[in-house]
Amino acid sequence: MLRSFSFLMFLVTLISCSKTLSCDPLINEWAKANCDYYELASREEIISLPMSRQRAIYVGLSGERKVQLWREKAKMVIETGILTEDEKCLYQELFNYITPYHYETKQGSEELLCFVVAWKERVLRQYNWDEMKLFYLTNIWMTEDEFYNAILADNLYTKSGGNAGINTKTCECIYSVYCSTSGLGSTCSTYPSCRQGTNSCGIVGSSNCTGTCQ
Repeated sequence: MLRSFSFLMFLVTLISCSKTLSCDPLINEWAKANCDYYELASREEIISLPMSRQRAIYVGLSGERKVQLWREKAKMVIETGILTEDEKCLYQELFNYITPYHYETKQGSEELLCFVVAWKERVLRQYNWDEMKLFYLTNIWMTEDEFYNAILADNLYTKSGGNAGINTKTCECIYSVYCSTSGLGSTCSTYPSCRQGTNSCGIVGSSNCTGTCQ
C-alpha cells in the first residue's frame, strides 16, 4: 500500500514538473530540474529560495506538498498568539478545508475558490481584518519576515520573458497589497501583459496570478 502511494505521488510530481513553471527560461529550467528535490525538501529549504524561484517550485509541487506548506504556515501563525481564540477557530477552518484535490483538479480548484470567497467575507465581517493582515496570514505560505527575505533575494524586474516574448514574464500578483508590501510597486496591473501561471496567488493559492507590480 505504501509503495503504491509513493508511486502515485511520484506520478503527480512528474506531471506537475513537466509544465511551464516560469516564463524566465533559466528559472523554468532550474525549477524543472529541481522540482523532485523540493517536493521532499523541508519547509526551511523551500522558503529560503528567492521569490521567483520559490514561486516556480511552488507551482510544480504536488497538491499534497502544497497543503503541507499552508498548514505548516498556519501552525506557525497560531503559535505566535497574534489571533484571538475565536479568530483561531475560523483561521484553522480555512486550512482544515484544503486537500490535494483542490490543487490537482479543475473542479477542486473551483470549489476552493468558492469556499475562500465565502470565508473571506466571514472573516472581514466578524473581525474587520485589513488587506495587509489578510495578505500576510492567508496569501503567502511564508511568514512576513520570510516573505521580505525572499523578495530581497530576488530582483523580479530583471527577469527575461522566456518563450512568451521578451516583454512578457510570469504574473506575480492579483492584489496591489502584494506589490506595496514587497516594495515592487504600488499597483498590481494587467498591463503590460504577463503569462498567468497555475494557482499561486490569493488566499491559500486559490487564484491565478493575473498581473505584475507597477
